Parts: sequence; C-alpha cells; structure tokens
Amino acid sequence: EVMLVNDEDLIAGDTVIFHVEGRWHAGRIAAPLSGEEDAGFDVEGEDGRKEKGVPRRHIHMVAVVEDLPEGLGEGAVVRITGDVEQAKLLQRNRWADEFQNCLGQLGVVVESKDRRRMVVLCPASAGPATWHAGCLTPDTSEGLRCLDLHEHPLWWCASLHNARKCAGDCGTEGLREAYCCLRSSETALCKDCAAPYAEKSGIGQLRTRHHLRPLAPIALPRGPKQSRLPCVGAMVPGGCRSQAECFAEDAAKAAGTAAFCAETGFLICGACLADQELGEATARTRKADIDSLPESVPRIQAALKAHPGEVFALAEAGLFAGLSRCLGAAGAGAGGRAAAAAAGGKGGAGAKGQKGKGASAEGGGPAAGEEGDAGISRRGGSSSSAAADVAAARGLALDLGAWLASPAPERVHAGPLLVD
Repeated sequence: EVMLVNDEDLIAGDTVIFHVEGRWHAGRIAAPLSGEEDAGFDVEGEDGRKEKGVPRRHIHMVAVVEDLPEGLGEGAVVRITGDVEQAKLLQRNRWADEFQNCLGQLGVVVESKDRRRMVVLCPASAGPATWHAGCLTPDTSEGLRCLDLHEHPLWWCASLHNARKCAGDCGTEGLREAYCCLRSSETALCKDCAAPYAEKSGIGQLRTRHHLRPLAPIALPRGPKQSRLPCVGAMVPGGCRSQAECFAEDAAKAAGTAAFCAETGFLICGACLADQELGEATARTRKADIDSLPESVPRIQAALKAHPGEVFALAEAGLFAGLSRCLGAAGAGAGGRAAAAAAGGKGGAGAKGQKGKGASAEGGGPAAGEEGDAGISRRGGSSSSAAADVAAARGLALDLGAWLASPAPERVHAGPLLVD
C-alpha cells in the first residue's frame, strides 16, 4: 500500500510521480534542488525520460505504507530510536535539534495522524512532537505502580526536560532523572522513594476468586485509603479489611500490600486478599458495618438487595440501634445549629445580647451544635459528604420501616418458591 506525500523534503532516490507536459509520470529524484531553492528537481522517469528543474508543486512522493507494529497506536508507550542518523533520515524536514534529547527515551503516543506519523509526548522534550512511525518501537515493559501517589504507571526517565520535585516523602527538588508519568508534566519519584514499590514490581502473578484475570502484586505503603483507585473490598459486607477496626489484626499482617489488574483497573488490598470470607456476611462484617454508619449504608443496601433475609441478622446485630444513634447525632447537631441561630437573632446590644447568650447556653448552644457536627465529620469527612451520608441513613431507615410495616401478600404464585 502506498500514499502520496507532498509536505516532506525530497532527497535523491525518492520514488515520485511528477507532472510534465500535461501528463503524470512515475520516476525517481535524481538530484535535490538544482541551484536556487525554487529551481526545482532533476527527475528520471521509469520510461527513461529525464527532466530538469521540475517544480516541487508538480511532484508527489510515493511513500510505501507498512503495517504498524502490534500495539503502536494512541495511548501506547513507545521507545524512540537511539540512532540519530536513522531519525534524521526518517524525520527529514520535521527534524529539530531539540529532538536529540529524546533519542532512546520513552514516550506515549497521544495522537496518530496517519500510519506514518505519530504525535508523541516525551518527558525529555518541551512538549508533544511529531515522529515518523519508523522511529518508534512499542515498549512492553511494566511501569512502576504507585497507586497511593498517582493513578498512572511511572517509568524511569534519565533526561527530563524540566526539573521536577519528588512526590515521595523526601520532597527532593530539581530532579533531572526519576520515575515519572509519561502523561503528566509534574509527577516524579526519586530512586530512594521508589524502592518500596520496585521491590513488588514484576515478581509474579496472583489469582483470586474475586477476579477472572491474573493480578500483579504491588506496594501501597500509605495504605488503600490513600489509593487513587478504591479497593474492591470497600463495597462488600464489612468494607475494606484494611480500614475496619474489627479487622485490625488481620490488616496489620498484610499492611502495605495489594494486587492490581492493569487491564481492568481492579484493585484489592492485601488484607482483603487474605480474607477467605471476603464477600460473605458474618458476625464480624455486620458489626463493622453497623459501627461505621452512616458511611456503610451503600454496603448494607447492596447486601439487603442481594439477600433480603440478611435484615434479620443485621437487626439482631444492632442495625436499628445503630441507625437511631446515627440519626440522633445528626438531629443533635441540627438542634444545636438552630439554637445558635435563634440566639444570634435575639442577641443585641446590652441586656438583650446577654439574654441571647443565656438562651443559647440553655438550649444546647453552639457547643452542642459543634459537638454534633464533629461527630458526623469524624465519620463522613467533609460537611457535605457527612450530610449525604446522613441522608442515606435516613432513607435506609424509612425503607426498612416501610418494608416491615407492609402487609403480607394475599396471593402468591403457584409452584415452587425460592425463599431466602
């Protein structure tokens, strides 16, 4: 397969078609520009004719388009050739002196212009640059997975265009070589901070019943809570084993470890991976979910949807008491805020201001409101997420109340029934 190219420099030996005397002819460039820049090219036709000074606008280079190597396309990690002569020959008029720093370095394809040209982002260059596909080779090596620092893999780059700051604990500035994200101009990790992650990289594969594909072991020194991807255990009964207090002993044994599937983005922490009962509802998981209300409401709802009969076991474990406690704390916080607002409205100059303060103290005042808010914030993080968690807990309580108050069905379907 061939394609016509008219925006590249021509050199001696290029196969071309040229337009002379109202007809197109096939041939080759015998010599580049003859004399002045606009003098044209000397061309030899396949029929033996020779033409001198053919203008560039009357010539089209015939480029052979070869099949791209497997894996070479948008999003692919590639290694740029280290042969400067080959690079200059293929790049032609697209070669620039600053490309020299990119030779032999890794980059990522951000755009495929056609089957001959790729836009590549390389940390050794100032920005994206267009490279001939012949200069690029897909790189199949595994990057360093540091999910508690960055969502993309990091690769070693020995010639950074811009100095970077280490994203690890050391915070070293001015790095010119580091593990860095090929898609980002900021994230970098020095060798020392990368050591804990490198120890787990490429040491084999793991299998688990929770995922069909093999998993690669990775390190999470900061724990799953800091991970850019959530642990799959976060939505099973009991939640992630690395974060629930009743699983603290098991979590300590697998601290800082996890397994990850790069193809699907599946992540499971070491504590969840080691729990043979992960996904099952047990006395420990029920206690963990009730203790972590209201954040655990989505997990409880998912468990009840899959197994409606689980409501009885949760009730025996204290679900309704937990919901009452959660909503009571939210109500106390709201009452404290209302009292503070009322006191502020009544307060004024002199005695009226003092009376406003007294009413605030008697009614629970700001102190009660702050305590209620703190109780919610400790569970839900920000005030907005805490309000959403409380709203979800209130919805769960109403749904359970409606279900328990509903009458038994008067008619049932004939035939066998599956009873949970």
